[in-house]
Amino acid sequence: MRRSAVAIVVGFVAVATVYSLVTPIWEAPDEVGHMAYVMHLVERRALPVQRPETLGEEHHPPLYYVLAAVPVALFADLDDPAGRFRFNRGIVWGGEGGSDANAALHGDDEGFPYRGHARAVHVARLVSIALAAVTVALTIAIGREAFPGVAAVPLFAGVLVAGNPQFVFISASVNNDNLVNAIAAALLLCAIRAVTREVSLAHWLSVAALATTGFLTKLSIAPVVAVVFGVLVLQSLRAGRRDLVLRGTLATVVVLALGLGWWIARNVRVYGDPLGWSVYARRYARAMRDGRLPWSEYATFVGTQFRSFWGVFGWMTVDPPRWLHVAAAVLGVVAAIGLGWWARGRSTLPRSPRVARAVTVLVAAIVAQELYLIVAIRSTFGSAWYQGRYLFPVISAAGVLMSAGVLAVVPPPRRRLTVVGLTVAMLAIVLWNAFAVIAPAYGPAG
Repeated sequence: MRRSAVAIVVGFVAVATVYSLVTPIWEAPDEVGHMAYVMHLVERRALPVQRPETLGEEHHPPLYYVLAAVPVALFADLDDPAGRFRFNRGIVWGGEGGSDANAALHGDDEGFPYRGHARAVHVARLVSIALAAVTVALTIAIGREAFPGVAAVPLFAGVLVAGNPQFVFISASVNNDNLVNAIAAALLLCAIRAVTREVSLAHWLSVAALATTGFLTKLSIAPVVAVVFGVLVLQSLRAGRRDLVLRGTLATVVVLALGLGWWIARNVRVYGDPLGWSVYARRYARAMRDGRLPWSEYATFVGTQFRSFWGVFGWMTVDPPRWLHVAAAVLGVVAAIGLGWWARGRSTLPRSPRVARAVTVLVAAIVAQELYLIVAIRSTFGSAWYQGRYLFPVISAAGVLMSAGVLAVVPPPRRRLTVVGLTVAMLAIVLWNAFAVIAPAYGPAG
């Protein structure tokens, strides 16, 4: 199994690198703002500050950007303007009647061998790919912990994540999602181990450290953090260890205070509130929801979220053929049926109390993340937050559950062949998307 797991991770890195090379720089969601943050760190050695009159990613905590800034500083010359961002006013959502998929005007200075800003973007993209590879590896580890003794489940779970075209696309872009997804997967692995092994203070400390790094990356990790800490509390109480709940909670508070205190203090000093929300709300006022989300809009939200979870590329401007989403829907239906069979004891997959607890944790994480998004868009955020990538913090959980569901309907002697066949099919689809959907959508713009 180890060799197969390594092959999946290495294959993912190769495919994501292809996506990084095929997708022109600046043509992934918010890549301009994320890269501006990185370049600010490199050039000024200081955190950027939100300005009400400009849009950007300065509101985010800095951990991802620091990780990307180090290799950019080492390998890219930002004084060379080659490949710098130039906005394309003809983009389809530009508000001026545009119909172009390009967010940027592209020129020959972006080509290989990369120089200046173009090289900086590609270096930062490699950091994202490495982080996303960690997510794939952790998905396999979660599957192995959740369904011990059934090698096909963790391996196919890794394939489902590594072969998701949208996940590959985001993984090959400059985006802090890639670090938060890896940290969320690590948190879920801690939660699965907490329900399958004896809980100790080490579990609490590990989760506290991961939660701190998560909050220093992106606040949207909060639902996963809440679920994992809930698991620690319940498992500690289940073992009759109220003292562990107390000690673990105190240790967590200390770790979070030490790791996040400086960031909160800085925001209070600069913006007057712990998260910098006052300035953020003014900057993105046009994208905020004016009033509560009408019930009729939920269908649009669900449809957009599903499609963009599997594949809507560029700045949500490049759609793959409809059959890709139909195939994903069919796979999801099969997985749901299989999980139902498993829950009723009609599958040969293990259904011990340990496995049941692990599945419960994974389901709870997905539900928590989706509820978080629904609450956010219902009261605050507009349609820009309908994107499926905001579910990627729980993509590992989804991958394991889908893998188990699909394989639950497959007889054990045929599982290996099924995984091989589906792996080849997903590899073909993800590469086809790169060369037949993404690459042709871009070119000289203007």
